Amino acid sequence: MSRALVLACILWVAFGIRAAWVSSLLPEGGPVPLRIPFSLLHMDAVGPGWIGENVPLDEDVERQARVTAYIQRNYRKGGLSLWFYVGYVGHWSPGSIHHPDICFPGSGFELVAKGTATIPAPGLSKELRFKEFRWKDPHEGETYTLSTFYYNGKFEPEEWRLRWDSLFGVRYFAIITISGSQTGSLEETRSEYQDVARRAMPLLLEHFRDAEEKHL
Repeated sequence: MSRALVLACILWVAFGIRAAWVSSLLPEGGPVPLRIPFSLLHMDAVGPGWIGENVPLDEDVERQARVTAYIQRNYRKGGLSLWFYVGYVGHWSPGSIHHPDICFPGSGFELVAKGTATIPAPGLSKELRFKEFRWKDPHEGETYTLSTFYYNGKFEPEEWRLRWDSLFGVRYFAIITISGSQTGSLEETRSEYQDVARRAMPLLLEHFRDAEEKHL
């Protein structure tokens, strides 16, 4: 056996032992329920001026999403329209990992640009980190999207990090997407949608079991 193969085996064994040790420290139990039902999230959680309505998922979509609970709302303000979605999964379920990188292209959206956005949220200790997408919408021009995962007390936009952290224990996770029409310049659009995230996330956190923050 070559030295490289021996080293690789040692590393994998060490990694497996560490993962098992960390997992043994995690609390046991079944699915983690929401602390507060999503139905109690105020309709004005995204900020003043937005008029919203709850929209149920189609049965086929809900079955494919494999979520424990969800929020799906359409909002309007002036000429803007916005889709606000949170899919909550109360246990580790890799088949429930869905996000715009996967779903939007299959619906005909053409990716224009993407990056990572850190959104200032004064008074909130958790850093708001989202993936930022710009799309060509086949029906309505250009679409702007913010998307992230929430788990283990943090906002993490990268799927591979969620999967990696699952090796050490992820008891539940949420998929958060804010998406809709662009308004004016990119900076104006970014400011509008980041304000929605900044207002909504502290309220959303109160629904999760590790909620520590309060809306200011």
